Amino acid sequence: MSIGLLYRLIKEKFRLMAILTLSFSLISVLYALSIDRYYKAELLMVSSLESSAQSSLLGGIFGQSESVSLSSEKITTEEAVAILQSRRFLENHVKEKNLLTTLFPESWDKAKNEWKEDLDEIPSISDGYKLISDSLNLSYDNSLITVELVLHDKKNVSEILNDLIYEVNSFIRMKAIKESQDNISYLEQEINSTQLSRSKDMLYRLVESQTQSIMLANTRQDYAFNLIDPSVEPIHPAGPNRRLIAVVGTIVGFSLSLFCAFLINFYNLNRPS
Repeated sequence: MSIGLLYRLIKEKFRLMAILTLSFSLISVLYALSIDRYYKAELLMVSSLESSAQSSLLGGIFGQSESVSLSSEKITTEEAVAILQSRRFLENHVKEKNLLTTLFPESWDKAKNEWKEDLDEIPSISDGYKLISDSLNLSYDNSLITVELVLHDKKNVSEILNDLIYEVNSFIRMKAIKESQDNISYLEQEINSTQLSRSKDMLYRLVESQTQSIMLANTRQDYAFNLIDPSVEPIHPAGPNRRLIAVVGTIVGFSLSLFCAFLINFYNLNRPS
């Protein structure tokens, strides 16, 4: 089809095309305005596990002994990240921090200080976990870890993210202390049960190693993750891109109107006389 024929077709069907294009443009604008804005908080951290973990003699010494069995493994960065994203940790965090009303503000009646009566289902701890889990994203650049959290709550999204890292550090630190304390209890039992001075010396060194691990954990708040750049309250929403939605809707409307104009013109040309 030539440019002249296309121009004539648009001129003849201008009213129809204008109505369809404007209709789609208006619908896309209304749709864009109906979508709630969401905000993204992000922070930068590094794993401090490699530098804080102490060498353990347990595996090498006890690996040759059939009478003694003691785990010498230290938590790794991968395990720490897995804990951060785990259902158990996130559900406990939502419960302990009472985050349900913050995560689902549209379902909470502030005036009555209770869930709205017209709800089909009151948000549960599991719903809170799913919302955070789906909104949490981790990306890696060598040793740097970027953590992003996307929520509709502008005021609290950065606070929730910072608090999440603080709590996972505390959780992993207490877990390491508990494991070292259990190891010390086991080693003390072995010391009391053996009569060999050489074995006792070896066991005392292991107790000292575990005691050092406890001291290290007690003095490091950033036990698993060292926060390099904490999250701050976002200024602008991360989405939706309402302008883009309106532009795409207008383009779709124009394309559809042009197709309709071609279709009507084709029908008129081939209509039986």
